[in-house]
Amino acid sequence: MAASKFVQTYSIIRRLKTVMFAIAVFFVIGFFGNYFASQGSLKGLQEINNSNAIQNHLSQALEGLDSSILSVEKVRSAKQLRDIQFAFDQSQLLVKKAMGQALLHSGKNNRVLRYLNGASQAINNFEQSAEGIFDNHLYLAADDLEGELLVARQFSLEAREALKDAQISLRQSSNSLFAAIYQRRFIPLIVTIVLSIFFFTFVVTYGFSLAKKLGLSIGNLLRATDYVSRGNLTYEAKILEHDELGNLTNAFNLMVERLNRGRIELDHSIDRIKRLQEITAAFSEALTVEQVCDVTVGIGMKAIGARAGAVGIISGEGTELELRKSEGLSATVTQLWQSIPLDTRIPMTEAVGRHEAVFVEDRKGFDSYPAVLSTVEQEGIRSSVSLPLIVGNSCLGGVSFSFTTERRFTQDERDFLIAIARQSAQALHRSQLYDDAKIAIESRDEFLSIASHELKTPLTPLKLQLQMLGRQIKKGELTYRPEKLASIVESSDRQLSRLSRLVEDLLDVSRITSGRLTLNLERIDMEDLLREVLSQYSHQLRDALKVVEVTADKNVVGEFDKVRLEQVLINLLTNAAKYAPGKPIKVSLENRDPMVRICVRDQGPGVAPENQKRIFDRFERVRETDNVGGLGLGLYISQQIVKAHNGHIYVRSNPGHGATFVVDLPLHQLQ
Repeated sequence: MAASKFVQTYSIIRRLKTVMFAIAVFFVIGFFGNYFASQGSLKGLQEINNSNAIQNHLSQALEGLDSSILSVEKVRSAKQLRDIQFAFDQSQLLVKKAMGQALLHSGKNNRVLRYLNGASQAINNFEQSAEGIFDNHLYLAADDLEGELLVARQFSLEAREALKDAQISLRQSSNSLFAAIYQRRFIPLIVTIVLSIFFFTFVVTYGFSLAKKLGLSIGNLLRATDYVSRGNLTYEAKILEHDELGNLTNAFNLMVERLNRGRIELDHSIDRIKRLQEITAAFSEALTVEQVCDVTVGIGMKAIGARAGAVGIISGEGTELELRKSEGLSATVTQLWQSIPLDTRIPMTEAVGRHEAVFVEDRKGFDSYPAVLSTVEQEGIRSSVSLPLIVGNSCLGGVSFSFTTERRFTQDERDFLIAIARQSAQALHRSQLYDDAKIAIESRDEFLSIASHELKTPLTPLKLQLQMLGRQIKKGELTYRPEKLASIVESSDRQLSRLSRLVEDLLDVSRITSGRLTLNLERIDMEDLLREVLSQYSHQLRDALKVVEVTADKNVVGEFDKVRLEQVLINLLTNAAKYAPGKPIKVSLENRDPMVRICVRDQGPGVAPENQKRIFDRFERVRETDNVGGLGLGLYISQQIVKAHNGHIYVRSNPGHGATFVVDLPLHQLQ
């Protein structure tokens, strides 16, 4: 599932805040809309109100003007002139004040201003004319006074006319404004209705959208829950918005994904357990090494889908891997890697050497192993895994699986492969123990058969001879001549010596096995020791018609156990006499300071290469020559005695050309 960013926005609260903000914006817009829609009406009403105020002032001015005219008319009678002039002045003050107020409220009404200015001029003229009358009425004739009064009256009429015109103009303007206001009376209502409709549409649309999204999100979540409850863990609920519900849906999807991953892992674990059980069952039925290798390669390849597999077992000397089973590889490759030295750098030997698995996940990984590049290209291998077969602290070999595609091994696959290797190692160890036990039992049975025969061989003639002597002695008819008796005694002694050697060999094996073989070191001249042994063993060599050719260096002195070295030399001479009767034996003694080398060479059938190491094991006998007796212990005991002297014994031989047994001993033993 792709990772998405979710922000905790509290979507419902955020949407409610959006609605509240929209309401606030609506009220602000409605207020300003109504304000601007009513602005013209308000301005008109203000002008009407201003006109009414001017009308009132003009009415006051007319009244004051009328009072002034009456005061001037009273000049004809000179009585109370002072009071008349005072009344005139008061009326004129009222007129001027009213005119000042009217001019102040007239604003930018040019027409009214023009009328008011004309009225003001006429009033000023009237006032000057009246002032002249009041100042000169005593000096004017009656006709002149009437003329002056007529002029003053004319100015007052002009002022009244101007004021009347101003009132008419104001009345007309007020009527026009009122008509305009009346016509625009529905504009604020229309603006309010339009804004209300717009807001209602917005709220309804936004609410339906919110409800729809919430419904879809909850519906998707419920649908996903239903699918999951039915066992469909691959269903993924659709995320509409990255809000709380989206976050909840995403958390649900992640939970389902983890459940699905857990189910897959559980299925893999169950499958892996089943396969391990199958492998365990198959290994439990595999008794031999070959059967274990067959199970390891066959089931391992099937379990992990490998194209090829191979099992290599460390040889007895621990220097190379012996390919015991391969599958999926060409015969040429199988033959090429039949025996692999452990110092060869390939994945399997590296896994065996490091005691840990080696994974090569792509073609470039093989560049570190030049020895396998040709095989990799030839077989089309692109990845591999090599695992050591370890039991305890010992490595028995390695197993390798190859793939034709590049492969990234998960931790589960690695653990599974390691588990297969461990099971295979345990089964292989068990099969090797089984083979060893089987071989040991066969060797024991063969040894018991040979031992019984070998022990009976000297006893039978000895018993017959003693029985014959016993019968003659009982009858008192002893007819044997002294020479014959001496021959019988000598033959019995040889048989007893042979029986004693057999018993001694068995005792030596017991001492060696229990670690009780000890050496009594002393300074010995090896040439004297060799010739002494040949002298003691001369009668047996004569019986075998043997000629011994000796070549010995002088003054070869070292620290050895004389008795044990005599035992080694006798065993080697006995072997040479048994396997090459009637043919000469060559014995050499060489001083190779700080070592001494003893070689015993016969002209018998020789020892095949595959038997040259085996003949030094317990109860092992070379079968190239028939009718050769012995317990198969002489060379084993000789090897253990030589090892106790910190020396080395081995054989050099070509079949049909005799055998040379070589003993290398240090001249100076470590105390």
